[in-house]
Amino acid sequence: MTNEMPENETPFDATEDEGAFGITDHELLALASMSGSDPARRSLDAVGIAPLLEDEALVRAGYATLMVRGLAVVEDEMIAAQDAANAIAAIMAEAVDVYRLIITSGGEPVMRTVFINAAEGSFLLDMSGVGAHTAQPLEPGQNIPDIIFDAVSELGSGQVLPLPIGVEVSHHTAAGTRTVNFTVGQQGWSMKAGGAQPIQGSPQSVWATARTLLG
Repeated sequence: MTNEMPENETPFDATEDEGAFGITDHELLALASMSGSDPARRSLDAVGIAPLLEDEALVRAGYATLMVRGLAVVEDEMIAAQDAANAIAAIMAEAVDVYRLIITSGGEPVMRTVFINAAEGSFLLDMSGVGAHTAQPLEPGQNIPDIIFDAVSELGSGQVLPLPIGVEVSHHTAAGTRTVNFTVGQQGWSMKAGGAQPIQGSPQSVWATARTLLG
């Protein structure tokens, strides 16, 4: 029995419960394996599980749970994703932009989110440390770097988390992965770029430099 990407792609339903959708590492592996595309693998790389794609037992476990949940069916000896799982598989298969945002406070991660964008749609993946995550559809046409900037600005306002907070943003592309790290503190944002002196200034100015480095 093999697997396939269904021809009729089903988008997230962003109107019901805001489209939130629980998904595990194993299920992401299974959905990525449907296309076996480089963009799908880059999506898994941002999540941190790309090497597990070679483990057939883990991929089969993902298919099994998708089928138990009614998110995949057998059609003509092929396993096909359904509904929200189908949308995730389609977006990962054709992803043109994959970003990962990690926020730390007191040296501990408090937020790990992957943003995946394709012509078919976009979604974010709020990651947990136990391999069970929440996928959330994004409105069409949204700019992912702008979303990241807004999220960091909110978390760095001092109203949500005690300052300073650490920020890591990585951009995963066909050419490789670029990563920037900066700190949000009481005196503004500060970033080290290579061996140069730290760049410190307003959120807008530091983020403009980070955008350039991310490509």
